[in-house]
Amino acid sequence: MRLKLTLEYDGTGFHGWAAQPGLRTVEGVVSDGLGSLFSRVESLAVAGRTDTGVHALGNVVSFDAAGGPPVERTAEALNALLPDDVAAVAAEEVTEVFHARHSARSRSYRYRIHRRRERSPLEVRRSWWYPRRLDLDALAAATFAGRLARPGGDIIEVARAARAAPRPEAPSLPELAPR
Repeated sequence: MRLKLTLEYDGTGFHGWAAQPGLRTVEGVVSDGLGSLFSRVESLAVAGRTDTGVHALGNVVSFDAAGGPPVERTAEALNALLPDDVAAVAAEEVTEVFHARHSARSRSYRYRIHRRRERSPLEVRRSWWYPRRLDLDALAAATFAGRLARPGGDIIEVARAARAAPRPEAPSLPELAPR
């Protein structure tokens, strides 16, 4: 039977989605859990691979399985095996033509900018702390120009476009880099 799982995870402690020898990855812990739960697991596919430190609120995986719990108990059973920073929030049986990546109809990304003067230990792993004045018009113009909407678009491109936009009264955005 083919199953679709919706996963949620805090990517702080992971080296991204994709399995890598000797590194803790989301795919690695999910595969280990599925392998303990089912007698056979094949064709694990993910809607979108995430990079190191990236969190997910609804990343979908599909796989073929046999010999496990009933579908309505799969998420609960898997969560008993997964570490605290990963959870299966839903499980459902799907047709054999369903594929997590190829069947996805959309993807969305959330980029958070923490704009308070003082840094927050609660936001350090979930947002980019930028305590200076932010030119929202330049950021909006870069976003509405489709820099995030097109495949491969990301916040770094938005920041570069915002830096390039004329803003006599605002300081330019610095390079986005971990501090």
